[in-house]
Amino acid sequence: MINQPAKELLDRYRTGQCSDKERRQVEAWYIQVVDAMDDTHLPEPDYAAVERKLKSQLPELERKKVLNLKKFIPYAAAILIAGLTVSFFWIFQKDKSTHLIEQITQLDEDVAPGTNRAKLTLADGRSIDLSESHKGIVIADQITYMDGSAVLDQTANIEMLTLSTPKGGTYQVTLPDGSKVWLNAETTLKYPSRFDTEERVVELTGEAYFDVVGLKRQDANQSIQQSGRIPFRVITKGQIVEVLGTQFNIAAYPTQPQIKTTLVKGKVRLSSQTKQLTLQPGEQGISNQNGLVKNKVDTELFTAWKDGYFYFDRASTKAAVEELARWYDLDVQYKGKLSNINIYAYIERNKPLSAVLNALEKSGLHFELNQIKGRNQLIVSEH
Repeated sequence: MINQPAKELLDRYRTGQCSDKERRQVEAWYIQVVDAMDDTHLPEPDYAAVERKLKSQLPELERKKVLNLKKFIPYAAAILIAGLTVSFFWIFQKDKSTHLIEQITQLDEDVAPGTNRAKLTLADGRSIDLSESHKGIVIADQITYMDGSAVLDQTANIEMLTLSTPKGGTYQVTLPDGSKVWLNAETTLKYPSRFDTEERVVELTGEAYFDVVGLKRQDANQSIQQSGRIPFRVITKGQIVEVLGTQFNIAAYPTQPQIKTTLVKGKVRLSSQTKQLTLQPGEQGISNQNGLVKNKVDTELFTAWKDGYFYFDRASTKAAVEELARWYDLDVQYKGKLSNINIYAYIERNKPLSAVLNALEKSGLHFELNQIKGRNQLIVSEH
């Protein structure tokens, strides 16, 4: 008998009543199960409408291979019972991924996912390794963890602070004005212990999600652009983002040729040396050596990391692997020529590396994991 929660989820998908998260989950199952189906006879409830909708959502996959949903549903039911997401394919596909599992078990243990890790550097050069048992810090009269326990007594002078996460680390900070920032792995944020009354400025290298509080000036006549508000600016290499109160994500890693600013809520203005443009919710600004452009995007593709997920939709192999390398602290080597594989996945970031790699293998990739001089090295090739 089909598990009732699975049936209800697919019914909601068919009628367009499921949440965005549920939709991505169903479509991710579809993507991953395509290569896992066999000829086992299963009951034949009529889910043709669901299948048609899945196919309409995934036209590129439809040209490659057709999934029979009557075979898919029992797998979906098993997943809902287990309470897992895409990483379940490690369980169902372990016999087909023997080589991968053998490679992984050569290590003493699997590679754990990233966790709450960061370092706070003071203006005088002192650094504090922040507790992994806390998710973030709050900057006010004192620097504290989110539960109120002290990190450092604050001095009366305004000083610059630097919060940095390593590979495999993430952290949150509440700035002096109440704005919140989530730092992804391998990211640095510089900010003052107190903002002045004219503007709020921070500097970013890496990736961070901002939830900025709008602040009014005491004297509205001194406002910039007659807004009466204190602007908040994020400076990255080659770009400045100015906001008055909004939610957005900036990806500005030095290894990437472009800076991506994705607006979730509010309004921001991007400035480069040669151009300015304004973003509306659901738009992304891309800054590179050729200037500034903007596009409509699915914002959650670029913010899912903050909520604990990898979300790949037509991602290139190198883009997906680079994200894994930052989160699992890996060195990467590519073996042979890689074709233009599109990767589709929605995977929890708290899973061990082996589970994620087994899920991604269904895209036609092959992974080997070795340890060289105390470092985990991931070798990527195609089947």
